[in-house]
Amino acid sequence: MHVMDRFGLSERKACRLVDLNRSSKQYKPSKRDDSEIRARIRELAEKHRKYGSPMIHAILRREGYVLNHKRTERIYRE
Repeated sequence: MHVMDRFGLSERKACRLVDLNRSSKQYKPSKRDDSEIRARIRELAEKHRKYGSPMIHAILRREGYVLNHKRTERIYRE
């Protein structure tokens, strides 16, 4: 963080100064491996051309894939 480097402040004081939660500063996003789901969505979309993402999402749920409908939509659009 620039404030910590520039003024030699601790993380706690720097976060308080810029009104930022320390947990937000320390957050490290994790990468998910969507390759299996991506391949299955591509398979279903090619086989059933009229199906949109809601129908494909329902099929994936029935097959045991646990995922959010927004994630299905994002992968489907790609």
